Amino acid sequence: MVAIDDKIELEDYVPANAEVIENDKDIDYDPTALAALELTNPEIEIYKGIANKIQYANFAPLVNRKYHVGQAQVIRFLDEHPEVPYITMVCGRRFGKSILVSDIVSGELMIPNASVLLLAPTYQNAEILFSAVLKNMNEVGIKFKSKNANQLTFRLENGSSFISASQKTIKSVLGSRISLFVVDESQDIEDLDTLFTQYVQPAQADFGVRDDTQTANARAIFIGTARTEEIDFFAFSQMSGKDNQWKNFSFPTSTNPLISQAFIDNKEKNLTPEIFGQEYMAQWQRMTGEVVVYAFDPEKHVVSKETVAKVRNGSGYRISALDVGFEDNFGYLYAVIEAGTGNIYITSEYKKSKATTSVHISEMQKIEEREGTTCSVRYRDPANAQFGHDAMMDHQFFTLPALNAIDDGFKAVNTHFHNGKLYVSEDCIELIGEMRNMVWAGPKKVKRTKRYKHFDLALSTLRYLVFSHIKMAGAGDCQII
Repeated sequence: MVAIDDKIELEDYVPANAEVIENDKDIDYDPTALAALELTNPEIEIYKGIANKIQYANFAPLVNRKYHVGQAQVIRFLDEHPEVPYITMVCGRRFGKSILVSDIVSGELMIPNASVLLLAPTYQNAEILFSAVLKNMNEVGIKFKSKNANQLTFRLENGSSFISASQKTIKSVLGSRISLFVVDESQDIEDLDTLFTQYVQPAQADFGVRDDTQTANARAIFIGTARTEEIDFFAFSQMSGKDNQWKNFSFPTSTNPLISQAFIDNKEKNLTPEIFGQEYMAQWQRMTGEVVVYAFDPEKHVVSKETVAKVRNGSGYRISALDVGFEDNFGYLYAVIEAGTGNIYITSEYKKSKATTSVHISEMQKIEEREGTTCSVRYRDPANAQFGHDAMMDHQFFTLPALNAIDDGFKAVNTHFHNGKLYVSEDCIELIGEMRNMVWAGPKKVKRTKRYKHFDLALSTLRYLVFSHIKMAGAGDCQII
């Protein structure tokens, strides 16, 4: 039985990294090394014979782990229901899922000839989890046969192997047989359904089916945070109750007894109901047809020319953002960061199509001259490196690639409006119009960059500006989660 204790040691807690990193690390996997991780049919039979006798709960005492009630519930279900191969876990922030993920993986690796593939959105996420599993193995004292920290792989002397991959590198390792497939931050994995059904399940087929229930011997566990109902992770979570091969767990942040009610109450106060529901209550949101910037209230957040003039005359600093769309559509926003409050005031906008880089830069320079101050930093569409190069080399107009996290970017925008940290000049009619009319579009298979029913250049520029300012300028008072 798993030990349950209210006093969980948090020093081993590895927080989930929600930030989307554009320049993910490339890994050139060694095909020879990967081939050495392959299992033979006799090895698979040994695995199957022992797996039915091993319980995941037995791993906890080996690393002196005591789970809280939610974590223990998952471990207990895995042990008591081996006939259910597919598990989804929808968790609020700080539930403690990273500890749970690393322990489940570690428990699987104790079975001879187990083969575990762990998928995370970015290399940085995958590296964190690889390190956590590696730490568990070292604490247990099990010996390694081979280990490659750069490629995030190792093999144990008991014949078990582990590969941790990011979304960018996953297809490089999908030739291996997989006894356990674990996905962390499942909400951020694109085309998860296709990846699982077309690539992973065939790699698990060699482990066969159970004699008693005819369900798969190999397992897959999907763990993440609630987002919108248009993503594959939501569809997977809804299989529970419809298909006896699936089981879903839903845990709000409050499940973790070490997280105080005061902390949760503070988050509820400072976040919009929609974001709080997703991040801390494990509640899915239906977004199709809903306004993207739902926290924007023209009566509260559109300011007069007189207010803008006062802000301009203050001692704050200036930032801007620009977006290059299809058919040379171009958008630019100029903002003043108010001294003392850190409030963001969008004071000027520019939007034009079918013009040269020289024309766009000239118009942006005119805005900066009119505003009276050159920007401290200009964030640009990260997908358009060519514009950044040309602007710098030909016009000495310097820009930085913005952070392009669509979901978290709009969360930042909505949270800023909700908390009275973001305002828009009445002169910015294009931006105001987009915020009032832009809606999420279905169906769930539509790609992220195609989600909108209407032209969204100013709104994308606003997302670049706000989210990049938070994450890259260290605006700590503007945290969204």
